[in-house]
Amino acid sequence: MGNESEGLKVAAHFLFLHSRLIQVLPQEGLKNENIEFILGMPLNQVLTLIQQNARILTNVELMYSRKDPLGRDICAYLSNDGIRLVFHPVTQLLRLIEVDNLSQIVLKYKDKTFSEPGAEVSMDKVDEFFGSTHPGAYDDKQKICVKSWRGLSFCFPTAESANVEVTPGFGPLRSLKFDSATQPRLTKMSIFKGTAVGKNEEVTMPLSAYCGQNRTILVSCARKNGKITGVDVLFQTQ
Repeated sequence: MGNESEGLKVAAHFLFLHSRLIQVLPQEGLKNENIEFILGMPLNQVLTLIQQNARILTNVELMYSRKDPLGRDICAYLSNDGIRLVFHPVTQLLRLIEVDNLSQIVLKYKDKTFSEPGAEVSMDKVDEFFGSTHPGAYDDKQKICVKSWRGLSFCFPTAESANVEVTPGFGPLRSLKFDSATQPRLTKMSIFKGTAVGKNEEVTMPLSAYCGQNRTILVSCARKNGKITGVDVLFQTQ
């Protein structure tokens, strides 16, 4: 009975990790065998996807502003997985993906695992996997170092790392010196379009999200002598 119980625990642990094993695609999104969160996906499609995978995607929070619904982003937060999906308030297209809890998720890049529960990614490992082409941007006030590439960034706070030395650099670009025991640990990964999170490029709906349907881009009235004579509809289709 004991061996059977242990076997069930191992199987459950394997299924847990397998369902949360996610491929990281810079400038594109996150995906695995069950889910696919791609930048540009419409909100309704993402919510449908979450509902269809309710067995593995639980504790989902949907947040929006009632006072300023067209001025503030819409956010769907998968608290069990630490995944935050941020949508444009007007187009309702997915424009930013953040992962802020690496203790519950396995991250892969080009089929190689670079972060998993118990072995969350470090700054050295990020440089090893993605290449250190330039120093990170360091915020002295918040004591945060951001390592970024096009469409991808990693946030490393240094406040709790006692033996971290920030070396002078050009503008916000700084290098950090630390020993392996106290090096900063990743607290947030962001996926977006563009060169930096604050400089996001406008996202467009990917063809894979059309699913044979049309997406309306613009509706305008055709007028003649002050009267509406028709309606012009501009739309995209797969």
